[in-house]
Amino acid sequence: MDGYFKLLRADEEILRLNVEIPRFLTFIRDEDTYLVSKGKEVALTDPALAYQIHLLHNSFNRFTPSHIKTLKAIGQLPGFSGSLSFGVHIQEPYIPAPHRYLHP
Repeated sequence: MDGYFKLLRADEEILRLNVEIPRFLTFIRDEDTYLVSKGKEVALTDPALAYQIHLLHNSFNRFTPSHIKTLKAIGQLPGFSGSLSFGVHIQEPYIPAPHRYLHP
């Protein structure tokens, strides 16, 4: 019975993934660009902050090749109907304040 209901929702999942995959690719690209540019921007005035941005960038990029490899494999699946192209970034990325995670 579970399999039957999962099959009913499969088309919805495919449509959703066709939207989310380009969004994820765009996020990966834009986050990399943003962290590099902000690191360079603050390097002259606050080297310690620039170093922390560099560490964050390195942490972020640690998983990028794995994500890209997985997305390419998804793109090779028979019946893949989505796109592996980048979307268009429409606003500044949201960077949450660190305290948001420390206090509910």
